[in-house]
Amino acid sequence: MLIECGDAECLHDQVGALVQRAEAVEGMDVEFHACEGMVHVFPLFYPFCKAESDPVQAFKRMAQFGDRVWGTLQSTLSAMDHARSGFDGLE
Repeated sequence: MLIECGDAECLHDQVGALVQRAEAVEGMDVEFHACEGMVHVFPLFYPFCKAESDPVQAFKRMAQFGDRVWGTLQSTLSAMDHARSGFDGLE
């Protein structure tokens, strides 16, 4: 289970409780990332952000997780690059 959460997330406490409950399940693989200053759905901001930003890094972690589960990393990263290409002037 991959969980991405910003420390400014409106559901931060509930996400923390979810992480604790998931980690208590025997055999459950939990990967949790809390990003400083990020809000609800922050990974969706990746097209507007610099490559080293938390939203882009979170989206890449989600793509890598999807690859481990479904085997689609390359197509996801290609889609990310395509989506970001329309916002190159913002960096």
